[in-house]
Amino acid sequence: MAVLVVLMAGSAAQVVQACGDEAADNETTVGHWNIYSSEVEGAQDATSRRFPHFKLAHLMDNDAATPWVFRGQGRKSGFEPTWGTRHALQFEHDTPVEIDEIRIMNGYNKRPDLFRRNDRVVEIGIGMDQKKVKTAVLSDKMGWHSVSIPRRKAASLVIEMIGVRKGSGQDNDICISEVAFYNRGKRIR
Repeated sequence: MAVLVVLMAGSAAQVVQACGDEAADNETTVGHWNIYSSEVEGAQDATSRRFPHFKLAHLMDNDAATPWVFRGQGRKSGFEPTWGTRHALQFEHDTPVEIDEIRIMNGYNKRPDLFRRNDRVVEIGIGMDQKKVKTAVLSDKMGWHSVSIPRRKAASLVIEMIGVRKGSGQDNDICISEVAFYNRGKRIR
């Protein structure tokens, strides 16, 4: 099983399933990807009960109007981020995959007013197979952000949220609408 972990200023998270039944709200499976969030399960469960449309699976559902939301309720124990931040995502693929680009649709991309109201990630740390690979600054705008990384085969990738821009609302919700992985311009499914 390949694991791809994408680190975002906060802590590591894992991506499991985007379109199926979820064992817990801080892990899911989408196609061949397992996704995990660093957020504590109880906090995410409470969020999902109040806001069932902000599921982790939305990270890879190909719909900019359906974000995943990190409520900032704490970090899952045993999930240690590489950069020491609190918010992170971990991605694992069924088999090791070669990757050279990560694309992130940062913020709540449904409408400009929702984008401005919610928190957005402005700097990420990327780790592959428990090694720091790169930090990258994301522009504070709607749409896709592309981050090139050294091409290599990996079992796991972590995106850690290092820097977060506060939105104009009082929600303090970090939103990410989509995440996709590429190799030589071709999307990895």
